[in-house]
Amino acid sequence: MTTAIWNGFIMGLGLSFSFGPVFFMLIQTSISKGWKESLIFDAGVLVSDLLIILIAMMVIFFMGINIDFQKPAIRFWTTMLGSAILIIFGLVLLLNPKKADPPVDSEDLQKVIVMRPAALFFKGLGINFLNPSVFLIWFGAVPAVAGGFGGDMEKVMVFFGSTLVSYFGIDLIKIYAASKLKRFLNPRAIMLFHRISGAIFLAIAAWLLMSFFFPD
Repeated sequence: MTTAIWNGFIMGLGLSFSFGPVFFMLIQTSISKGWKESLIFDAGVLVSDLLIILIAMMVIFFMGINIDFQKPAIRFWTTMLGSAILIIFGLVLLLNPKKADPPVDSEDLQKVIVMRPAALFFKGLGINFLNPSVFLIWFGAVPAVAGGFGGDMEKVMVFFGSTLVSYFGIDLIKIYAASKLKRFLNPRAIMLFHRISGAIFLAIAAWLLMSFFFPD
């Protein structure tokens, strides 16, 4: 169980270093509207992540797909698929990080300033839920982690629970330090953090592969 908690925490850390539109809107909302509104926006993001994880689990376990993760062939393919997706994302972030300036002055960010709390929640939910890369990450991670833990759903849920808690906890730090963070978000810093995120995704993929090929 400790392994599930620890690796889930690492996964959340990797996601936290990804500088996508959610990150910049979170910072802008904190600066322009305050920490309470930022928490509401971030809650929408967290709920969308949880929904996608649950959808991925339902697709695997509750829609007529009878998967026995104890079978070596099933564990092999789910581990390979999930690891491949994480490796691809990791390599892209590590070798080709975004070099453009952060879009802090985009039209979307300006709209956030005038939004009411309920609208902020659904904005966070929508912008994350409609991001194809988010679906790819979770739909790759769920079967891979399930395979890595031999279909033990308790450990799978602990893993993703730890991931979301870690992710949300680091977001709280971002909200608290928003005004200071904005000053340091130059292209070089963004490239560095993207590379850190990429390295963490690769580490998670390596753990999944090691768990399969060298089980305890």
